[in-house]
Parts: sequence; structure tokens; C-alpha cells
Amino acid sequence: MKILHVTPHYEPAFELGGIVRSISQLCRELARLNIDVTVFTTNNNRYENFRHYPLNQETVVNGVKVWFFDTKLFNRKFLYSPELGRACYEKMQQFDILHLTSFWCYPGIPAGKAARNSGIPYILSPRGTLVPYCLNNGWLKKKFYLNLFEKKNISAASAVHYTTELERETTHGHNRLINPSFVVPNPVDIENLTSLPSKEEARKYLDLPQDAKVISFVGRLNRRKALDVLVQSFAGVAPQLDNNCCLLMAGHDDGYGIRLQKLVKKKGLANKVRFMGFVDAKKRGFILRASDLFWFATYPGENFGHAAVEAMAAGIPVLFSENVGISEDAVQNEAGIVVNLNPDEIVKKVMGLLSDKEKLNSISMNAQQLIFKYDATKITPLMLTAYEDVLRGSRSPELRWR
Repeated sequence: MKILHVTPHYEPAFELGGIVRSISQLCRELARLNIDVTVFTTNNNRYENFRHYPLNQETVVNGVKVWFFDTKLFNRKFLYSPELGRACYEKMQQFDILHLTSFWCYPGIPAGKAARNSGIPYILSPRGTLVPYCLNNGWLKKKFYLNLFEKKNISAASAVHYTTELERETTHGHNRLINPSFVVPNPVDIENLTSLPSKEEARKYLDLPQDAKVISFVGRLNRRKALDVLVQSFAGVAPQLDNNCCLLMAGHDDGYGIRLQKLVKKKGLANKVRFMGFVDAKKRGFILRASDLFWFATYPGENFGHAAVEAMAAGIPVLFSENVGISEDAVQNEAGIVVNLNPDEIVKKVMGLLSDKEKLNSISMNAQQLIFKYDATKITPLMLTAYEDVLRGSRSPELRWR
């Protein structure tokens, strides 16, 4: 089987969020299983060392054959790359199946069209882009773009891949899709998250008081993450902890950072909140281990929750909202806490948790058991089964086909 994965972003563009980490992890694990997988992507990221990767030719990144294509700068978000388009049209027939993870940008246009022209079946992974909350954000432009390009890609897809049942429930029926669909969670590199330093070492590394209460968030500083609610809630928590607390907010600024900084200043929290910018895997691990609670109580549209799984793997209790794809799984296994997006209620919940060490320990242990179901070594064979199902016309029950 020869698989082509087309995605606008790929490693080392980890600053762009969990999607990059999960796609890269999937492809790495496929390659480790000796599956012939190739990635077409763009050079759109901010890494200085990215310049070392050649353009418009095959290179190997962590065992995966990757083609990086240049993007034209007249519209960076659109990721227009004529070289990527030509490669799709010229090389599509070399592959048995296309896995397309590209919405609202150029790479999906030529990839989908080339697959249809060549009779190559393809799987579409919307990754939360088609849930109502996301569609309604800039709906006029998206409606135009959807009708012009994306509907063709959706209607001809052999299958739609969802990462959770919540994503499928809020996407498939809302958009009246008739494609077959299946559920396979994101693969997560669990091994590197279960061998982290101690809390004492992590706090020393980050220059944090050993006795302080620490709440953290790691991910893109994006409006959808409900970080305004986090700051407002922390403003209510801090006085009750005699200000012996800290809020760590790490991640690439997705256009929301200035607003958050103003809110922090307005709430008088400037000396209690650290904006740490994008952090690499090592520093992310230190932040997680230094924390008492992790924030992932987002607004609607969070199809999975990759960062939350990483926090759970590190043994950190996570605050979810019911809008997060894996929240139901976490609650059913008593491996996380669901809160309403009401700052006053969150303050009460947080203070109750921080004073109940036994409950926090129980949640932590349950979380560390639950996360192994998302381990890349277990998830990747499921995705491989999905590829085989599409090619053979079969329906494996473990994928929950509909």
C-alpha cells in the first residue's frame, strides 16, 4: 500500500498546534511499521532550522518521506503553492490512497482534484473545521469557499475521518453529509510523556516556588481555547490562595495574545501570569510536571484535545469543558473534571480540587491509565485498517463505521 498524506503543515512546524504533532506522529509510526507513506506539505512555519530542508524534492524527516513546497506570500494563510499543485497532478497515480487533512487553504484543492481525476480514493480528516462553531466564525467567506472548492472534496471523499464521536455528532448531521465515516483518535507519543522529571525538578527549572499552586495551559493562544475565561477564573482563585499561585500560558500567539495580556493587566495579575511563548517538547514537559491543574475548558469546536492527553499522560488533572472531544471519555473514567464556562463556578471547583489532595491523586492515576488507549502504537494500526477498509470496501467494527 502506498499512502499520500497532503497537509498544509508538518513537522517541524510544531508551533501550529496539536494537529501538526498528531499528523507527524501518525506518519512516523506508519513508516516504523514499514508502510510506504509520503507527505506533501508546505514550508509555512517560523523555525529557523526549517531552511535546512530542501524544497520541491523528497527528503526524509524522522523516517518519513516528505516533500516541502514553497508558499507564495501574497496570502500566507491561503498557502498557495503552485509547485505542490503540480506535484499532486503529476504524482497522484503513484499512490493507492490519499489522506487529506486540509481545509480553508490551497493544498486541498489540487490534491482532491488530482485524486478524483486519477480515480484514487481518499479519506478526508476535517479536524474540527466543519463543526458549527468554526463554520460560523467568518461564515460568509467560508460559505463562498465551501461552495466553490470544499464541497467537491467532501462529496467525493471515500470516507470522512473523525477523531471523536463528539466531532462526528456535531459535524456529519449538521452538514448533511452522506459519506461513510469512521472514528480513530489522534495518536499521541505517550512514551516521552511518562518519563518526565519530578515536580520539584520542574519547578526549579522554571524558577517557580515549590509550595505555590500552579495552573497551566499549553497550546495556541487562540480565542477558541476560552483563555479569557481562564484569566477571569484565575483572578478569583489567586486571592483565596493568598496570591501564592502562578498561571503559566505557553504557546504560539494565534492573534489573541495582546487581548489576553490586556485582560491580565486589568485584573492586576501581571506578576502572577507568565506568557511563555512557543515552547519545545522538553520545556512543555517541564511545564506540565510543574503544574497542579491543566486548563482545557474550551469553547465549542475542539474536536479532540491533543494537549489535554499530553497533560493527562504527565499525571496532571485536566479541567475540561463538555465542548472537548475526549471530555466524555475522561469523565466516564474519572480521569478529568468538566466545568461550565462560568468563572464563579470554576473558582469554586478549582478551590475544592486544590484542597482535596486525595481526589487529585485519584484523577491523576486514572488519567495515566486512560491515556494508553491513545498511544500511537495502538492508534496507527487502526488508521491502517481504515485505509484497508476503503481500498477493499470492507467495514471493520472497531472503527465504528456509519
